[in-house]
Amino acid sequence: METGGGRFGVSETLGALNAALKKEPGPPASVWFKESSARNLRSRDFLAPQAALRPLFAGGQVPKDIIEDVMSLKRPGLPPLQSCQQTPLGLTVQLQRPAAFQQALNSIAELTKPFQSTSGQSIILNCTPLWSQRSLAMLSLSHLRAILVTDHLAEVLRIQGSVD
Repeated sequence: METGGGRFGVSETLGALNAALKKEPGPPASVWFKESSARNLRSRDFLAPQAALRPLFAGGQVPKDIIEDVMSLKRPGLPPLQSCQQTPLGLTVQLQRPAAFQQALNSIAELTKPFQSTSGQSIILNCTPLWSQRSLAMLSLSHLRAILVTDHLAEVLRIQGSVD
């Protein structure tokens, strides 16, 4: 399966990572979390802590075939993975960030379409960095932050049923 274009979802990614760790039938264990601190993001994007791995694997040591299963996750809604490693902290995953950002930015047209609310009211999320840039290559990191915040707000509104 290929990573499709379109939106990446943290919940979809966490669900896929959790499912890859659990081979037995039943609901997947929720062991992964998305890193958010700048210091930790230098080395990893997702972490399954050692304490959460111990009940699933002897001594918390994840078998190589499961690590390979995690690395082979490729489907729409999941960002491309660069690495999956067992460390003293647990199992870490790092994304192919340039590819993930490029894929997210290629679907930028979705952010410029007007939203129609189910109640007939319009909601406008004005992401000004999109209007002044002529190409993706001209976007800076601060532009990317504004775009990602706008995209997140749009997703929150969709989940709440405020927009279609």
